[in-house]
Amino acid sequence: RENNPNRSRRSGLVVRIEASTVSFTDCLIRRNITKDFFRAADLPNSPGVDFVGIVVYAGDLAMEEDGFRVGDRVGCVYQFLGGNARFVSLPAKYCVEVPHDLNACEATCLMRSYLAAIQILYRVGGSEGKIEEGDKVLVTGANGSMGRAVIELAKLSGAKVYASCRREHKDFIKNTVGADVWLDEDPGMWQNLEMDIVVDLVCFTGDFRDTQLALADDGVKMVCAGKAKQERDEISLQQAQNEEFNELYAEKTDSFEYLAMGGLCGLHVGVPQKEDIYEKAFLPGLCGAVLKEVPTPWSSTVLEYDLFESIEERPDLMAEDLELLFSLLRENKIRPIIARIVGLDDVVKAHSYIEGGATQGTIVCQP
Repeated sequence: RENNPNRSRRSGLVVRIEASTVSFTDCLIRRNITKDFFRAADLPNSPGVDFVGIVVYAGDLAMEEDGFRVGDRVGCVYQFLGGNARFVSLPAKYCVEVPHDLNACEATCLMRSYLAAIQILYRVGGSEGKIEEGDKVLVTGANGSMGRAVIELAKLSGAKVYASCRREHKDFIKNTVGADVWLDEDPGMWQNLEMDIVVDLVCFTGDFRDTQLALADDGVKMVCAGKAKQERDEISLQQAQNEEFNELYAEKTDSFEYLAMGGLCGLHVGVPQKEDIYEKAFLPGLCGAVLKEVPTPWSSTVLEYDLFESIEERPDLMAEDLELLFSLLRENKIRPIIARIVGLDDVVKAHSYIEGGATQGTIVCQP
């Protein structure tokens, strides 16, 4: 945040939102299930970590230093952006230019999931960690928006993709998304697969041990970019606690007392998490927060990727990668799968739908 309010106004933009996504990330932030990948939100906080929209106001410094003008189309991805809205005010330095000829709903799908996917496959691990044609790639949590993006970009690179997700998503992942091999959510099925690259978005065991066993001895890298199993377990715990709370206080008439005790909207502070065994650090030359090489009984090197820290550390690479993704979208080489388009009034329902785990495609909000 700018310490000088005047400079903040002069270097800022006001953007009329065309489209933003509703994501599992938004659910985690709303529920304060931050774990290792997010810090707790300052309240009040609006959901939506990305957007594509049109600049309706540009401060003089935003024009002089960042080159933006009223009428420009811009996009942004940021942890506490508040993209599910009609307008957003933010510093110009967080924005990138978005071509006017692209569909807004499709373009906003690239801002988070596809950006993370391209950096996982091409940036994390440096030059030696880039995906190559013929690589075997395992993706866990493949039916999520980031998993689908990893599959699509890996296939575009000529890799053979093994995708793990729940059985009800098998046909969708193979026939619609394009994975070569479907695997059940059983880590025992992954052992001895001799993968070149493993992208773990689930962390079934809490320490990535079982997923790492799928990596070949001379494998390129294993990237841990999510802990969906633990996060979904905590969501279930919160839902059970909220149901119990609602039963206990169903006859309470004091709405202020009810709100103060945390029974509304899932604004529930999760139980403290045990500290991770890894030490986070930015390694020179890498895009994204990764983990130092920490010896363990089961692994010599594990890389952990955090999109938001990556953007903070290297915004120039974010702009470069998004420019490539926009080109691929224009050339129909990638095509985000949109499950549904909702208005602002339906964002709450969209959160419930996502938390139920039934999503096949990205939910996009158009105000």
